[in-house]
Amino acid sequence: MSYNYSHSFIEDLLGFSEYESAPLDAEWAPLGYGPLSLGTFTNAAPIPDDPSTSRSLNAKVPIPRASTPGIAKAHGRVSRACEACREQKAKCSGHQPTCNRCAQSGAKCSYGDRKREKIVKQLTDLTIRAQTYEDLLRTLHPQLDTAAAELVEQALTTVRLDLNHIKVVVSTNNNQAPIKIPKAPQLPYGSVFSLGAFDCTQEDLNQDSRLQSMGFIGEPSEMACLYRLKRQLDQSVSSSPCNQSISHINYFLDDADVVVDEEVDLSKWPSQAAADLLVHHYFDIIHPNFPAIGKLAFIGQYRKFYSSPNVRPGSRWRAVLNLIFAIAARHLLLTSGNRSIEFEDHLVFFSRAWHLNMDKEMALVHPDLQQVQIEGLMSFYMLSVGHINRSWRMIGVAIRSAITMGINLRNITESVPPLFKETRYRLWWALIILEMVLCEMTGRPTCTGVNFCTTPLPVPYPEEDFGDERIMKLITDQTIRSTTAISGLPNSSSTSLDSIITASAQPEANNGIKVEAEGAAEILIPNSSLCLLYAVELSLLMRDAVTTLYAPTAAQKSWHGIEIALCTLNDDADRWLSRLPVELQFKNLRSGQPFLRQRISLAFQFYSTKLVISQSCLRPIADRLSEVKPVVTLCENMATMCVKMAGLMLDILPDKPDMAHLEDLPPWWIVFHYLMQSTVVLLVELFTRAQTGTPEAVGILKNIGKATGWLEMMSSRDRCSKRAWVVCMDLLSAHGAKLELEADSEK
Repeated sequence: MSYNYSHSFIEDLLGFSEYESAPLDAEWAPLGYGPLSLGTFTNAAPIPDDPSTSRSLNAKVPIPRASTPGIAKAHGRVSRACEACREQKAKCSGHQPTCNRCAQSGAKCSYGDRKREKIVKQLTDLTIRAQTYEDLLRTLHPQLDTAAAELVEQALTTVRLDLNHIKVVVSTNNNQAPIKIPKAPQLPYGSVFSLGAFDCTQEDLNQDSRLQSMGFIGEPSEMACLYRLKRQLDQSVSSSPCNQSISHINYFLDDADVVVDEEVDLSKWPSQAAADLLVHHYFDIIHPNFPAIGKLAFIGQYRKFYSSPNVRPGSRWRAVLNLIFAIAARHLLLTSGNRSIEFEDHLVFFSRAWHLNMDKEMALVHPDLQQVQIEGLMSFYMLSVGHINRSWRMIGVAIRSAITMGINLRNITESVPPLFKETRYRLWWALIILEMVLCEMTGRPTCTGVNFCTTPLPVPYPEEDFGDERIMKLITDQTIRSTTAISGLPNSSSTSLDSIITASAQPEANNGIKVEAEGAAEILIPNSSLCLLYAVELSLLMRDAVTTLYAPTAAQKSWHGIEIALCTLNDDADRWLSRLPVELQFKNLRSGQPFLRQRISLAFQFYSTKLVISQSCLRPIADRLSEVKPVVTLCENMATMCVKMAGLMLDILPDKPDMAHLEDLPPWWIVFHYLMQSTVVLLVELFTRAQTGTPEAVGILKNIGKATGWLEMMSSRDRCSKRAWVVCMDLLSAHGAKLELEADSEK
């Protein structure tokens, strides 16, 4: 390629008159690159004067490289533009502290944080805010109601920030120290600090018939606690591991067969006097705590059945009647050795009921209301004779049948009379109370959920008073019923009963509704139905305790979550006690008090609920958690309260065992459970925590002696008590030497 330039242009450009051509040096930049900047050539070779030595006219002239000027070179995109150029989307030179564009315009030039630094700052700010909000929620948590507290705890557990290892550097300036987010408190997590929940089983429940009949026993059960204590004590005196299963300390009777008389006469009935005794005994002793059937309607049918020989009721009604006979006969067998009126054994009545209804076709027949009642009564009877595994299975069938019938929901149909609706509501809550007792005894979960139940709480009036117009208005008008308060009672006797109905009436409620509610409150006096309402509330609290503290998922809860749950449940129980009317309080029980049976029943249930809440803290975890002072303090306080509640539960029983006294100890069908529950707590305290010779240890020994005395006395008529007495005495005989105890296990 040749280039033609004018002679004058070359002279002006290079400063000499003759243009000489020369070959292009390899280190010179090609013409295709940008134009050269020409300046003064300090290193240029001198031009010879002799024309003979000069190059030819067409030779190229070697042009030396120009020295690097002070003017800034043009660059591509810089790594970071200033904020002014970024906002105006102009090209920035990137010079600091002021870029060329800002220098020319006189604008303020500043460079913000890089993207990564900005994200770190935002993360730091958000983390601190989240921690602040979390601390605020934890502060407010104890003041919330149960439902709100559960939501808060679920949120804190699900979206928990792990701040233990976060280290945020907010500046690249070496002179500025990095900012560290404070670490969260080193609180226990994981299964090691699970006080009462386990997400696995250590038994092969299909191993043999004894384990099959017993079934799984969970941590809320006193049997699980007793078995753990026995293994711990046995391993302390033997190097070989204890291989005995939990069935070796089972004192219930599920391993025994239920004897059903195949030859029983289904057409035979007890005499009128015996039947009256059994029916009235059932409705006086059992029905107030377990209202599975409508009292007035059933007694009317019963009288018509015995007075009219031509009346032929259906097989299910007759099965209900025989189960009532069986339950009442079982109670009279325990409490009254000498009977003025003879009647058949409770097993005979049970056999009749079984053949009348619980035959091979039972699973194929769709349930009705009477079938639900039969299944509930059958579960109750199994509990009363010590077959808790069978009872637990049967109550599950009864509840599923009830759900099939929609009894777990509020009934608004006009085809069902209001009194029959109330009977169904009471049946539902009777099943719930019985189920929670069995869940506590077996340590198994409930099959009902609060989200699927809209059944109204029963009205706090006995069935005999339903004829009152004011009470009927309360039963039939759902608007009035929905604005009434069943709990939240103050302590004052003069105001508590009057305020049961009106205490929580909504401010926007119609004045007429308030007047109707106040009219119903005027005739409210303490009665068994009012006691039933408080029993329902305690049963729901027990369900919360079992679900929160002992469910398998609770094994993965943080210690803070367990701490909140323990405090909340304990506060709820104390709040329930503070709302109890004076007429039903049980602080100072004495013979001859009005409503003594109702007081005793609520006392047993309350102390049992407190034991389930606190008994997990009896485990010797303080040594493992010695570095975490709040954990030890809470566990010690809860364990102390647990032992105190066990002692108060035993204080309900007279110091001198008396079988006849069981008649005044409702609910008699689970007094044995309450007795063993408190005894096991005291045994654990005695062998694992108490200091020998201290006044506390002496008091515990005295209470254990009282409990074993009652078990020994009850052994004459109850096989469960006999087995439990043997288990306790074997434990004291084998390991009492450590505490300088002497136990006579012979009987």
